[in-house]
Amino acid sequence: MIDELKIESEKDHKVIHERIDRIQVEIKAFSKFRWQVGGVLVVAALIIGAGSRLAPIFLTPTPQQVIIEPAK
Repeated sequence: MIDELKIESEKDHKVIHERIDRIQVEIKAFSKFRWQVGGVLVVAALIIGAGSRLAPIFLTPTPQQVIIEPAK
C-alpha cells in the first residue's frame, strides 16, 4: 500500500513538473513577444516624432514674393 502511494505520488510529481515546464515555455514566448511589441512601438514613436518635425518642411510651399505695384 505504501509502495502504491509512492508510485502514485511520483506520477503526480512528474505530471506537475511537466505542467510547470510547459507554463515556463509559454511565459518565455509571451515575454519575447512583449519585448518585440515594445520595440516596434518605440521605433514607431521615433518615426512619428521625426516625421512630425520634417513634414512641415516638405509640405509647406515656399512663400511667393509679393510685389506691390503703384497704381497707374
